[in-house]
Amino acid sequence: MRREYVESGGLTWLVHVAGEGAPLLMLHRPPFSGASLQSLAEHAARRFLVVAPDLPGCGGTGALAEAAWRVEDCALACIALADDLGLGRFAVAGEGEGGYVALAMARTIPDRVTAVAVIAPPAGPAEPPGPGLPDAQPHWDGRHLAGLWAWLRESACFSPWH
Repeated sequence: MRREYVESGGLTWLVHVAGEGAPLLMLHRPPFSGASLQSLAEHAARRFLVVAPDLPGCGGTGALAEAAWRVEDCALACIALADDLGLGRFAVAGEGEGGYVALAMARTIPDRVTAVAVIAPPAGPAEPPGPGLPDAQPHWDGRHLAGLWAWLRESACFSPWH
């Protein structure tokens, strides 16, 4: 996959691109990057033009202006990126919370999204937490550190993308 920097919607995006054919926008799970989808993207690139951006605030892409990371904000930013890349009509696939963004894009521009795939959706609320560490209230005995360590271990060791 080749990497390109693209200016869109006031952000500098890092975009991973491979293949040719009908466009397929692939969205990763925060806080990872589009590179986390590399093996899947390379397989899809046999039939599609795969575009896998680093979502806002993740990897090599700048953060959205708003302090709160909302699915709709990210979907609008991804739509602007698709416009600036000249994708026209395209399929979109989202892994984890990226699936929430894919669904929001399909709701927003149903005439342009030809297909949606949601891969390994979270079982949590529809509004995922933003990129970064989970909230941890400090405790005098340090148990908050054990919780953060467990979160980090599960994110890195048990993620299918590592």
